[in-house]
Amino acid sequence: FYYIMAPAKFQIGYWIASTEKPFSPENDSIVPLFTHLYYAFLQVQEGTGELIIPPELEEDMRSFVNCAHDKNKKALVSIGGPKTKTDDPSSAISMMARSADKRNKFVESTLAFAKDYGFDGFELAWEYPKTKNEMRNLSNLFSGWKSSLKSSNDDTKNLLLSIAVYCKPIIPNASSNQEIKYPHELENYGQKWILGDEKDTSIGAPTIAYVGPVAYKDIPDPEGGIFDKEVTKCMYKADKTTWYGYEATSSVTEKSKWEHENEDLIDILPLQFDDAGTSREEVGDNDGHGNDDIDDDATDL
Repeated sequence: FYYIMAPAKFQIGYWIASTEKPFSPENDSIVPLFTHLYYAFLQVQEGTGELIIPPELEEDMRSFVNCAHDKNKKALVSIGGPKTKTDDPSSAISMMARSADKRNKFVESTLAFAKDYGFDGFELAWEYPKTKNEMRNLSNLFSGWKSSLKSSNDDTKNLLLSIAVYCKPIIPNASSNQEIKYPHELENYGQKWILGDEKDTSIGAPTIAYVGPVAYKDIPDPEGGIFDKEVTKCMYKADKTTWYGYEATSSVTEKSKWEHENEDLIDILPLQFDDAGTSREEVGDNDGHGNDDIDDDATDL
């Protein structure tokens, strides 16, 4: 687990890997808005347990790391990710974690990868372990991962480890003297529904169909929506029979203010869904609490 052991502000952004839209110098402007940037997602080889390094993304990953380091930011890789219609990354991770031999090969491949590409650490996005055995395997995986880092004789011993976990109001068995920080996720996309009655556009209005996620930049006039400050603390708007729920300037500013006051983390994804004109990340960063420093006292536990 990735615990922050000193009060500081952390802002995390995810860049979704794509050969169709590679990371380019045009994206330099968003890098200073974060302290940690995650390149998402790489996958695990089901047969061997090793990290898969797609040849078509090699140049893109090096550009990503170089850009982050040029601006004194941390660059990490997220492994796994959400299930899609055609693939379940967690299946390969689960198979790797249940075998000691495959766990060792996975760890060795990640350390070699970090050394080659210059990444500062990893996030394991196993979404999610479902049984007690899988939770035990997850614990064994991180124990071996950490041991390999500590025994390393080069810069890999300083790699950061983090994990994507279930959203829960409390973490069982967490010591009260640990100053744990929990990332608050702000999405650059909203959700889209078809209304049952276009005259009823309120929160909880009846719908006849759920269309799916929609990028912030594709929502018509997103700043013209209504900020539901009391219930959902999000923006919403209706466009004829289409209803959108999403984050915009008002909701991002409100949540960023709360995060800064409570010294929590902000986690924004995916970066390429942001609007080119008025950045959601920039709104969150320019609320009077700007801080681009990285806390070097962060520790993986």
